[in-house]
Amino acid sequence: MTSGYYILNTDGGMVSSGRRADNDPPGEAAIAVVLKKTKKGRNTEAVVESFGRRIGPRMNDEAEYEALLEGLRTAIKHEATHVRAFIDSEFIVEQINNGVTPKEKDLVPLFREARKLIKKLAPDMGFRLSWIPRQRNAEADALVREALGMSPAKKSLTKSTARKKAKTRISTAAVKAYKRNKEQILAGETYRSRKPADWKRK
Repeated sequence: MTSGYYILNTDGGMVSSGRRADNDPPGEAAIAVVLKKTKKGRNTEAVVESFGRRIGPRMNDEAEYEALLEGLRTAIKHEATHVRAFIDSEFIVEQINNGVTPKEKDLVPLFREARKLIKKLAPDMGFRLSWIPRQRNAEADALVREALGMSPAKKSLTKSTARKKAKTRISTAAVKAYKRNKEQILAGETYRSRKPADWKRK
């Protein structure tokens, strides 16, 4: 076995035009795996292997499961120990960690294979699977999007950027309120805007 601590990120996704009904056909899907190694007591990480590829038509949960399976196989190939795995499907994390067999028939063999590979990878419980939001699974998500020919995910606004945009919206609203009530102001009337700005002719 190769000593050290490993971080495994996987992701799976499918092309979708928006809301889907239960009987809609599967979409073109892809999976991604990012395996990194870190040494105990250090914050540095080195990529051991990473890739993304298409897997044909799949439903989203199937793609997520297949990505996890491929990630587990990759970790086994590299004889990884002490693996901490992260995926952005809370649904699958709960099933794997709690040993709850999926109700969907198509997911049952994938679920069983995942549990089997986890036991093979870490017979002494040196494995842990956790949920993370998509934003923190960015590397794997980007590989899935690249494999599907999709544009990169939009970055979320930082707090400072959000505050600036909010101030801009308030200022714009105040100017519009002033223009709408210009005649009242010129006539000597006092107008108090519903927005955080007061307009009064002196």
